[in-house]
Amino acid sequence: MTGRIPKRAARLAAAVLATAGALAMTAGTASATPEVVFNNNPAVKPGNVASLNISQRAISEFGGQVKLMHAETVAQTVSVMMSSWACGNLLVGSACLTAPGATFVWPITLNIYQVGANNQPGALIRSVTKNVNVPYRPSPSSKCPKTGGEENDAYGWYSTSGHCFNGKAFYVTYTLAELAKLGKLILPEKVIIGVAFNDSSEGTNVGQSGLNIGLTEKSFETPTVGSMPLLNTAEVWLNDVYLDATTEFPYLCERCTPKMPTGSTVGTFGVAGEWYGGVTAEQESKLEWGNAEAYQPVLKLTGTPLTPTAYVAIGDSLAFGYKETIFNKEFPAEPPSAFEAGYAGEFANKLAAAELKAYNRLSTINLGCPGETSGGLIGNGPLGKYLEGVRASKSESALEVSAPCGYHNEYGWSLKTEQGTASELEYAVGLIKAGVNVKAVTLNIGSNDELESISKCVNPEYDGKYGFTSLTECLLYEVGLSGHEYPGGLFTHILTNIGTVVGTLRNYAGYKGPIIVLGFYNPQALFLPGSDVLQKSLNDHAEFVINGATGLNATYGLVTFANPFPLINPQTSAEKAHIEKYTEMYNASDIAANNYKEKTESRSETNEGDIHPTALGYSKLGQLVWEHR
Repeated sequence: MTGRIPKRAARLAAAVLATAGALAMTAGTASATPEVVFNNNPAVKPGNVASLNISQRAISEFGGQVKLMHAETVAQTVSVMMSSWACGNLLVGSACLTAPGATFVWPITLNIYQVGANNQPGALIRSVTKNVNVPYRPSPSSKCPKTGGEENDAYGWYSTSGHCFNGKAFYVTYTLAELAKLGKLILPEKVIIGVAFNDSSEGTNVGQSGLNIGLTEKSFETPTVGSMPLLNTAEVWLNDVYLDATTEFPYLCERCTPKMPTGSTVGTFGVAGEWYGGVTAEQESKLEWGNAEAYQPVLKLTGTPLTPTAYVAIGDSLAFGYKETIFNKEFPAEPPSAFEAGYAGEFANKLAAAELKAYNRLSTINLGCPGETSGGLIGNGPLGKYLEGVRASKSESALEVSAPCGYHNEYGWSLKTEQGTASELEYAVGLIKAGVNVKAVTLNIGSNDELESISKCVNPEYDGKYGFTSLTECLLYEVGLSGHEYPGGLFTHILTNIGTVVGTLRNYAGYKGPIIVLGFYNPQALFLPGSDVLQKSLNDHAEFVINGATGLNATYGLVTFANPFPLINPQTSAEKAHIEKYTEMYNASDIAANNYKEKTESRSETNEGDIHPTALGYSKLGQLVWEHR
């Protein structure tokens, strides 16, 4: 057996390369660059801005909802404009005195929330508190009574712009290092930004009661980058202001009757959507803030947009994550979410982490179909028929394709990625040609081709028809060059189809990334004597076809072979223990279920469990594929 079959390996390698060699290739790349993703700051930083004193307003947190420039962004910095009204000597009016550059340190918290139902704050995405060097406002200037400025400008400080201000604007910037202490901060397209700090006058009393949160004014209320989705809506004047109430009736203006949002309670951070309903123009002009149109926090966010990328898993039940126990439990519904993640899930987790480091967001497109054969994976649609025609024009064994995915198309069960009536190869080609940025493709197929041959060879009628006297004799013949089931034999059929898939992805779809082919293990080693020799031989052939001097990797590049046989079928006394550990072949409930089914069908009980991997087995296969990427 092992001496006979390898003689055809070179011919087989040439055969699997011949299907789609004349078709054109295309590809594209993308990269991400840090950028401003939201900004509602004034074009030129003023000496001061309208501001909110949370102590006077009896609130503890203030914020707004923002819409960033991208669907997903890794935050680099978040800047909040603040206003300091505190004097260095903690006095007010003409007695205010501040040494140039004087500051005090105070903790200020940045909270970032998801946008929940009814635009209320949802889950907290990240909370960062930092000790900020808060500048005291400068000392009053004698120039101020003449030049005008804010309210009570007689005690204002004079800015180089020629205006007087009572407070001093400054930025609090949360850096990448601060934002990412718990890992990369990934922001969705819409978030709610809140600013909070303790304004109690007890204790140190260094000026925190004069610390305000900066607010937008009419001249720069509309963001220059990004947007505020609920900004100044027609029905509610303050529809996008978020407040955390610390008293029963927090207030923002003298003439308005404040009330909490419906369903909210004291101490809840929520949208103040009802606070200013019905405010008249006269009332609006008398708002305590001094500027009727100042009502949004002043923010600037920078970040690196995540580039969407994809991983495509092509294969059978191993990619899908099938388990017989789960299938029996869920029958007849079979929701895909009930099954294991498959080896594809383990591989995807590792690739997603690597992609995130490169500022990419990976999506897993798992096309795996339980029970799929190599011919069904290609399919008998237009692409499959075309590939058959290409193959038929050559002086090599014919390509044999078949109807795709009976699990879905015949029995109606759902897949992890719905593909309609398309085959896995057709669907993958469509994704790539549509411009999906595919970073990796994994492929496993052929085990169900083997199981079909085994089922024929254990059938006495089939053996009698062709004169086979034993299972081993039948299997040896069927995998050989003269097999009855497939011209050229079972191994040629499987590896020709694998080579066709690889060639089509490269030459027809234009995919240039890595393709990792997962090989074969033998869960039935102790039930089918001699089958280890066959399975090892198939892996040896696959290794040669992929990594040989004229193989798939030499022809196309970035094609690798991950062989699970040594892991699950070590040719030692430990083989049974490995099969028990990594597969469900000795799972008692699976054995009982299979024996019952065989008995009801008047067949001999085989005491076999499920050929599919355990959770640990799936994880190990995923790790193996990852190591061969």
